[in-house]
Amino acid sequence: GSRHGAEDETNDEGPGSMTKVFIGLEMYSCSGLGLMEFTLPNLPQLFKMALECNWLDPLVELQTLTRLTHFAHTVHDHELVMTCSQKVLELGDESLCNSDTNKQGMNDYTVRQEMLSIAALTQGKSIMENLAGKKQLRLVASKSFVKSVSYAGAAGE
Repeated sequence: GSRHGAEDETNDEGPGSMTKVFIGLEMYSCSGLGLMEFTLPNLPQLFKMALECNWLDPLVELQTLTRLTHFAHTVHDHELVMTCSQKVLELGDESLCNSDTNKQGMNDYTVRQEMLSIAALTQGKSIMENLAGKKQLRLVASKSFVKSVSYAGAAGE
């Protein structure tokens, strides 16, 4: 069956990094909804593991990094928000140039644009929350918001 972008995890070292990233993100989801209390994994470590994964499905990678961006914003880790969102936006730019990605259909295109919109929006919100008197950052945040709207428009939102 479909492996949803999973790497080969048949080694004896326990779950692979991709599985650990997915589990970590689900722990943040459940904790944030008040469903369960967990000792949450370190988000920067999850991000590092996500970057080291061998992603077979670029859309799963994009969604995973977008979720990491969201949770970094939730815990007010501005530096990680900026790093994650930048990686998401870079992957989005790469996918525009990739003919295989373009052949995957309109639904994937829409989901990709939505993820890019969310990442750019989250980046802009985090910049605004962390201005610390630096008015020039408002322009940077505004550009993120414009980018977010552009992606949302492309997604048909």
